[in-house]
Amino acid sequence: MPKIENLNQPISNLVFTGKNNLWLSTIWGVIYNYNADTNELYKLNGPYQRNGQNILLTKDSMGHLWVATELQGLYRYNPIQKKFTLFNEFGKKGSANHPMYITLFTDKSGIIWAGTDGDGLFKINPSNETISVYTHNETNIFSISNNTIHYINEDSHGNKWIITKKGELNILPNSDSQIEYFNGLQHNTPTRILCSFKATDNSLWIGTDGKGLNRVLPDGTKIHYGNQEKGNDFFA
Repeated sequence: MPKIENLNQPISNLVFTGKNNLWLSTIWGVIYNYNADTNELYKLNGPYQRNGQNILLTKDSMGHLWVATELQGLYRYNPIQKKFTLFNEFGKKGSANHPMYITLFTDKSGIIWAGTDGDGLFKINPSNETISVYTHNETNIFSISNNTIHYINEDSHGNKWIITKKGELNILPNSDSQIEYFNGLQHNTPTRILCSFKATDNSLWIGTDGKGLNRVLPDGTKIHYGNQEKGNDFFA
């Protein structure tokens, strides 16, 4: 076990980026690389400060090491070039604000999933470096139930199993379907749909239980008819 000042360090993660190339992180914020061919162990010095923060590790299909810190962001490390790349999740160049990462996972297709404490679930495609963010949306019953993600895993069908705060289990299906929650209301407030009709002008009419009549025009414009509206949108 690695030591600092002759003290043992509890290991947090173990990752192989090659048959005999092992990386390990500790709960004190240190990363080590062990080469079984040479029986050598050395410490990896990253651009982040140690600060006793827990370091999470995973790898992608290209042999890169992914490093998630609690306080200083998400990094990709290229062992060949010995180069760190910071992934700025909020799109603000040079921003010092980062989520607090508490879990890290690579799925079978090579996608990186990173769970945070309060900032949702991040999906990173290492091939094109795109980032998607899943967060809780009170108006969408199909969004994740909480923005704090404690655990991520995958079943044999590629579905993602996600445990959020308070032990709630969310399943993200492995599907190419683009079906989304939709009711025609301007703010997509969850409501019960009673009927729908497509008119000859290609607009969609949606009748709800208690939220009036909604019309969606071909260009996406939404019109709500109800007893709280005025003018042409009013009916008793």
